[in-house]
Amino acid sequence: EFKIKCQLTPNQHALALKIQEANSVCLNVRRADFVNNPLANQFHGFCDSSYLQKAAERILGIHPEVAFYVFSDDIAWCQSNLQLPAPTTFVDHSFKGQKFETYLYLMTLCNHFVIPNSTFGWWAAWLASNKQKIVIAPENWFVDKSIVTSDLIPQSWIRL
Repeated sequence: EFKIKCQLTPNQHALALKIQEANSVCLNVRRADFVNNPLANQFHGFCDSSYLQKAAERILGIHPEVAFYVFSDDIAWCQSNLQLPAPTTFVDHSFKGQKFETYLYLMTLCNHFVIPNSTFGWWAAWLASNKQKIVIAPENWFVDKSIVTSDLIPQSWIRL
């Protein structure tokens, strides 16, 4: 069994407790290189606010009492473009740790997940210990829909 181990600062520890006390949803948003790098954008595209809103609503339809924890490389965009109808905490990079290990660890503490077409979010959902977790992933992982991704997303995850 693989587990992330890291030393937490007092602020990181407080956030970890808050995440564990709530019916928490990790909403991961990757934008920087997928939006700003033309080659990455051509190959990967990016998950827009419409996908993120629909995924959040899907989780709320199953678990109406959740708290969202938004992990992103573009928190300002998330704050401006996401209208989440539940308590929301935006987790900025001050929580990331040396090499984002703490960010990943904090994400794994969540009960449920909305992930983009990014392996960072994928690993957080995969490593999370909640056996009843709901994971929502994008239907299309790449711009080119002919790329086979049937072995990428576990059967128990919801593709949207």
